[in-house]
Amino acid sequence: MEIALMAASMLDRSWEEMLDSCKKHGIHLVEACGGGHIPKVHYDPVKLASSPAEFEAFKRSLDEREMQICSFGCHGNPIHPNPAIAEGAHADLVATCKLASRLDVHHISLLAGTPAGGPDDQTPNWIINSAFVMWKDAYRWQWEELTARDGLASSAYYDEWDLRSWSYRTLGYGHDEFFWRNFIVGLRRAGYDGPLSIECEEPYLTVDDSLAKAVELLKYVLPNEPAPTGNWMDAYQLDDYEKNLGG
Repeated sequence: MEIALMAASMLDRSWEEMLDSCKKHGIHLVEACGGGHIPKVHYDPVKLASSPAEFEAFKRSLDEREMQICSFGCHGNPIHPNPAIAEGAHADLVATCKLASRLDVHHISLLAGTPAGGPDDQTPNWIINSAFVMWKDAYRWQWEELTARDGLASSAYYDEWDLRSWSYRTLGYGHDEFFWRNFIVGLRRAGYDGPLSIECEEPYLTVDDSLAKAVELLKYVLPNEPAPTGNWMDAYQLDDYEKNLGG
């Protein structure tokens, strides 16, 4: 597994400055983000896909730093009830797919989108409703007495830290090293050996400090060698092993 950076973590700087920050921390993979509701600070997918000159400059910025894009992020709402918003999100997604194809990138993260709540509704709405009356009391208890104030997804603004039921944290500041060791082993058990993309949204550390701490922890807990194809018992001949046990 290799460490990557989710580029929207650094929208405070240009695309090139973001890449240089990655290099500074020994990161060679980046999850490029632009389009939908992600500000087009680093690039505009539609313009980038339609301009050969801009695309070549974009590709050159990666090649010069010996960096690669491991995935693209384009988080919009292509089924928004407002046609203009839906069309813009769709155009960004199509352009992102074209960019991924040209750069041989096989992964794109996106949002499925949220439709209107009714035929004349102009606001996106996601209705979750249980058809089973016997769950009514449990549902009421969960929302009114377990999670009465905020629920599981806090409605407080991002910078209202004291009002939120939870906040994004840097690796090692929310879960400890033991959790991340188990997390890495869990990925190996599932057969995953791809990038680990860091997204910095820590409220109490700067982006650079947050990234440095996250990289430090991941480098410490990540295995140095690929996953073994067998196990330690493979080093023994079964007959010799049973003989040593007196079998």
